[in-house]
Amino acid sequence: IDLNDDPTADIKKHFETGLAFYRLTKDRASQTLAEILGAISRWRAVASRHGLDADEIQRMAPAFENHRHDDAREMIF
Repeated sequence: IDLNDDPTADIKKHFETGLAFYRLTKDRASQTLAEILGAISRWRAVASRHGLDADEIQRMAPAFENHRHDDAREMIF
């Protein structure tokens, strides 16, 4: 199993597929993606505000800070 070749993690493929499935224009889908990325960018502050300590936040970081988010940002900017 090659975890780096995970087809479920291909944001570009899902973006294009989602346009037709959800009947979204590319502009609306990009706007939604930008909103999601904006919310994710504040995750550390939200986690801290909810009482997570630094170690817990660091353990969660890979879920919120990874190359897939970079790929998504490239799609909207």
